[in-house]
Amino acid sequence: MLKMNVGEVQNEVDCEEIDEKDEVWSKQIENYLIELMVEEVKKGNRTTTTFSKSGWKAIKEGLKAKFDKDYNDVQLKNKYNQLRNRQKCFKALIKETGIGYNVITCQVNATNECWESLSKVHRMAKRFKKKGCKEFPALCIIFGDTTASGAHAHPSTKSPSHNEEESFGVDNSKDTSSRVNEEVEIITPESQK
Repeated sequence: MLKMNVGEVQNEVDCEEIDEKDEVWSKQIENYLIELMVEEVKKGNRTTTTFSKSGWKAIKEGLKAKFDKDYNDVQLKNKYNQLRNRQKCFKALIKETGIGYNVITCQVNATNECWESLSKVHRMAKRFKKKGCKEFPALCIIFGDTTASGAHAHPSTKSPSHNEEESFGVDNSKDTSSRVNEEVEIITPESQK
């Protein structure tokens, strides 16, 4: 389980691995869950910050068919939130100065001094130093456009002001940074069979 607290300073994220040995979700089941979630995103069954009822139903049925496990809604949504927090924490970590990120291996590289400094700000830095985040590309497909941070973030209960962008002279017409809908093939051991 992950716990995340976002501080006032940009990129100051406190992520903590609470339960490394999750008996409910083995790595194999988690990887398959991620595959199912990516499929549901591609089908259009996640148009908001979570999946539609039919999306959750397909995910539950997929897990039941492959692993003969019945997960309830609470278990699925808790795991969804844990994966979202992992993606946020890893994304914040790789934005830090002094971090190198290999997109092929999903590993992060830094000097020992940099890791020591990062571990004070990012509690999951040690985990990511050892293991990286192999599921990060898939998590970006699942959560890539569902969260906002920084100066332009706003709560879901309040619409962003179009006048703010105009008053600051922001031109979003040439923004190519959001490429959530690009086709990405996720290769896992299960999909190679």
